[in-house]
Amino acid sequence: MIRRPPRSTLDRSSAASDVYKRQGFNADFRIFFDDDDPLLVAYENMEQEFTHSYTQIFILESDNSDLFNANNLAGIQWFNDQAWRLPFVSRVISIANHQHTTADGDDLWVEDLFDPYDDRDQHYQQRIKNIVLAEPELKDRLINQMGNISLVIAYLNISEQQQDQKPQVMQASRDLAEQFTQRYPSMSIQISGQLAVDANIVEIAERDAVNVELRMFLCLLILLAFFLRSIAAVVAGLIVMLVSVIAATGFLGLVYTDFNGINMSTPYIVYMMAILDCVHILSAYFNRLNEGLSLIHISEPTRLRRISYAVFCVKK
Repeated sequence: MIRRPPRSTLDRSSAASDVYKRQGFNADFRIFFDDDDPLLVAYENMEQEFTHSYTQIFILESDNSDLFNANNLAGIQWFNDQAWRLPFVSRVISIANHQHTTADGDDLWVEDLFDPYDDRDQHYQQRIKNIVLAEPELKDRLINQMGNISLVIAYLNISEQQQDQKPQVMQASRDLAEQFTQRYPSMSIQISGQLAVDANIVEIAERDAVNVELRMFLCLLILLAFFLRSIAAVVAGLIVMLVSVIAATGFLGLVYTDFNGINMSTPYIVYMMAILDCVHILSAYFNRLNEGLSLIHISEPTRLRRISYAVFCVKK
């Protein structure tokens, strides 16, 4: 009978890290709801009955408190045309492509609400403003009552298998917004919508992982060296923290299909638990070492204390 040799802690951590590398990041808002949540069920039923799409909302605001002049109307038209070139776009709505119907006797004329590239006088611009603010489909939906803020809404068809493309779509939206501000400096633009929220969750998690997590890791090592005043203690604490974080995040990848904005906080918790254990054990070790006790006498009370602490946690 051939027995398989037991795996060491480092081997288990290495295997967990391999699982971690294979995981992706899920920015879908559905992770915040239970599968049987009434609101989520109603939303998914609506998507099955009509269509499944994400929205990217661009908020255009005039600096002179009036959108209805030749330059601003041309800017709305230009942005409406360019929004069609965003990835996965299936539909774009704004006041620029709103179909307005007029009656001439027995004839009905359906045409674009305005043509901003034609030179028209202020009376024409005022007429467009009156039509827009009197249209229920546009007022308080694509334009506010004051007439200085307008929306351009892009609908995007992104499937469940293309969730990782959201950051690229968000970057394309930012590039388009930057081009718009350069061409039309009299107008400002903001980005909102469902896709923007999902993409920002990914970006915030990545930024925290680079900035907050790394800085926290370095601060803990500095504090460990300051209080224990031992290079060996710092190295031991570093190894314990690295192995703990890799093993914890790897196990997290086994439990969850993908990482998200909630479970990505696991490294912070593991950091704190690992450093607390290191400080507790090492401080007890150095104190008893200074008292002249041997390694056997030092480890015995520490081991008993850890066992009692584990029993206490299990009871809780």
